[in-house]
Amino acid sequence: MALMTKRREILISLVSVSFVLWLTLGYVASYYITRPTPRDFSDRDEIGGLPVQNLVLRAEDGVRTSAWHAGRGGERAVILLHGITNDRRQGLRRAELYMRLGYDVLLPDFRGQGRSDPALVTMGWNERKDAIAALRYLRDLGYRRIGVHGISLGAAAVAYALQEAPGFDFIVLESCYDTLESALNNRLDRYRVPRVVAWPLRIFSQWRMGVSAHRLQPVEYMPLCTMPALIIAGDNEQILKVEETMRLYDQCSAPYKKVHIFKGAGHARCDRDAPEDFRRVITEFLRYVEAAWNDAAIVA
Repeated sequence: MALMTKRREILISLVSVSFVLWLTLGYVASYYITRPTPRDFSDRDEIGGLPVQNLVLRAEDGVRTSAWHAGRGGERAVILLHGITNDRRQGLRRAELYMRLGYDVLLPDFRGQGRSDPALVTMGWNERKDAIAALRYLRDLGYRRIGVHGISLGAAAVAYALQEAPGFDFIVLESCYDTLESALNNRLDRYRVPRVVAWPLRIFSQWRMGVSAHRLQPVEYMPLCTMPALIIAGDNEQILKVEETMRLYDQCSAPYKKVHIFKGAGHARCDRDAPEDFRRVITEFLRYVEAAWNDAAIVA
């Protein structure tokens, strides 16, 4: 009897230690994925052969974001929004393409990343405020046509911003997750980690971000999209499935919307892994958008 009692005590101790370790690892993981990732780098003198203005923008909640603005001072501009654990430099190749097509560009660092104010990463939720601050800055400068191109987390931020009806003239969502649950599960499946193991990670991440995972679903905001929309991804993303990209497209309410899957492209690498196709798709989309603007101007 004493031996059985001793074994039971050992078993209870092992279970208790394992449970505490499980929770601890979940918290550590949540800390890792939501922590700020500041980066220091030199300012650029030019983008696309044109001089760069270094800016500090302020979101509605007071958070300051650092940004580059370059162009000829025309009427059209594009905001380039980077992905998680990255900074504005991720959008440089895309910015140069837009500039060749006649657009000025604004490249901000999201809060908590790059050279912006420190803040927790919220998978696009609070970052949407930075996207709206960038839009308002360009509106105040007098730009009449402003689009936004979001990459991964940046694309999710654009989707979440739609609830504020910010008035983008077009949007491009690149490598955007459809739901946070899908994004997490895809990563767990990739490394063959049982999904139940990540339960503490889910709980602690929501607590740290201050937003429920039920709200972190870009697909649920796509019915709010009324501006021309281009939704793109690669077929070799690994952490993003083609069917998830298609769900975003299917739920998008825009009168004009297009979807394109780039062959052989990895996550947030459409511009690098399929450069010619990428230039063609962006160019054709903008040609349609600009034709629609011209038709509207004639009618007016």
